[in-house]
Amino acid sequence: KPGREVDKAFISFAELSQVTGLDVEAEVKKELLSLLDKTKYLIKGEKVYEGPEGICFAGDHLYWYDVNFNKIDTPESIKGSISVSFIDSITSLEGCPKIVNGNFDCSYTNITSLEGCSEKVGGNFDCSKTSITSLEGCPREVGGSFSCSNVSITSLKGCPEKVGGSFYCSYTSITSLEGGPKNINGYFNCSHTNITSLKGCPKIIDVGFNCSNTDITSLE
Repeated sequence: KPGREVDKAFISFAELSQVTGLDVEAEVKKELLSLLDKTKYLIKGEKVYEGPEGICFAGDHLYWYDVNFNKIDTPESIKGSISVSFIDSITSLEGCPKIVNGNFDCSYTNITSLEGCSEKVGGNFDCSKTSITSLEGCPREVGGSFSCSNVSITSLKGCPEKVGGSFYCSYTSITSLEGGPKNINGYFNCSHTNITSLKGCPKIIDVGFNCSNTDITSLE
């Protein structure tokens, strides 16, 4: 500050605050916490969830920390949503909570399996545009819509037992609808697949049905 000399090599936060007119201690703590957050971010990947249950980072799989960045076990359930979509580093769904009450999106990733995935998703679940070859390991219950489009699966075996919204399995290599859901509260889209029959098709579809660009020869 002009007109004031400081004859000490080190002065207290209180004196610095008086000279600068700022709460220097608070500013320093804020900056250090920011740097810590960025460091953890770089070490473990991208932050994909933060809530009362903990903070989740996506690296090669999901890592969980408390507010002080101490590593913790994966929480059993979380209230919000998780999206690891477009995160190239993630190759495994290890670290997923058993219950995600919001949406879970792992589309456009390099995962090769759904093993380790949540057992129940309250909102939408999307595993489209991934490298999976099977639906084994996917959630048993999805409250919203389910999408496994644009993947290399050949069967619907292992798909959720209950889907509350639409079901999309288009642009896959499935050859049969056997093993799929029986009731659909939204759309059912199995277009651009290798199915040859509608056997195994849902009994109830509330909104719309698309089986175009397939190998079926009968609507029986």
